[in-house]
Amino acid sequence: MAAPADLDVPWTRARAASRLRELLICGVLGPLMDLYTRCPVAGREHLDALTGPVVFVANHNSHMDTPVILRALPGRWRRHTAVAAAADYFYDTRRKALSMSLAFGTVPLDRIKSKVLQAFLRRTGWDLEAMCLSFIGYEGSANHVAAQRKLSERIVKRHGGLCIGRSPGELYDQKKFDTPYIRDFLLDRGAPADVSETSAPWGKLQTVYNNVMAAGHGAFDQLGVPGYLMCHLSHSYHAGACLYFTFALNPPKDRDALEDYGVVKSAIQQAFVDSGATLSHHHAVGTEHAQWLEEDISAPGVAMLRALFEGTDPGANLNPGKIVATDADRGPGESLAGWRA
Repeated sequence: MAAPADLDVPWTRARAASRLRELLICGVLGPLMDLYTRCPVAGREHLDALTGPVVFVANHNSHMDTPVILRALPGRWRRHTAVAAAADYFYDTRRKALSMSLAFGTVPLDRIKSKVLQAFLRRTGWDLEAMCLSFIGYEGSANHVAAQRKLSERIVKRHGGLCIGRSPGELYDQKKFDTPYIRDFLLDRGAPADVSETSAPWGKLQTVYNNVMAAGHGAFDQLGVPGYLMCHLSHSYHAGACLYFTFALNPPKDRDALEDYGVVKSAIQQAFVDSGATLSHHHAVGTEHAQWLEEDISAPGVAMLRALFEGTDPGANLNPGKIVATDADRGPGESLAGWRA
């Protein structure tokens, strides 16, 4: 599918198209709207002294706001007014883009990158540094997806949220596989980056998040290095959810970056088990996580896994020692790399 910006139709804002639009708005839509309701116009004289540019803002009770405002404007203003239309909604298909552009002289507006949106959110009390972005996907037939989307938007609005369209999800879909390459780029320059994920019941998620953020930033402070730690909720279930933490740090060139990485990684993993969350989620357990396995599933749980591995792989041929220790030199709480919890 073409990007919304590629579906812009500049010729619909030319003079000939403007004359056709004048006929549609004043000769067709106007009389039809009059059959439904009367819209008194006041204050038009205040436009006489204006030279532009001017922004006209609707209260957006209805999509009919646009033709109502255009019809209310004096002709010279109406013919030179471009309507900003949500790119993710009105420009998701070529046919819709052409129809909207021709009918109302629209231009696509990316609601995510829009400075106007950011200014609106700040003026209405949103803290852009504290707000949370949620991606909601739908599956099924077109009718089923439309019904799901309508219900989701109703729930979001009921809880004070704001639906901002498809652009964030489309951008994530385009960029999500770039992250491993960014990690490798950082590693080549001595700045380790990684992820750690866990899961917990809904009632514990805030506590887990707070404890992990405190532990991670505490590790940065302990090392005296600048660091980055963020979290997103990657999987949700009826009983709980997965918290997915991404972190990076920039140690001095005269220090072992891997050792500093181990301090931060250990702090985060220890915070998981100390908070009653799981040791991992879909990334499972391997050499880095094995040192916390007993705290996660108990000593009998580790013994059961060891018996299973030894019973099914007595010759230790199938990648041994990656989940439960097999070497006698490795003590409790010590990983194969020598880090201690």
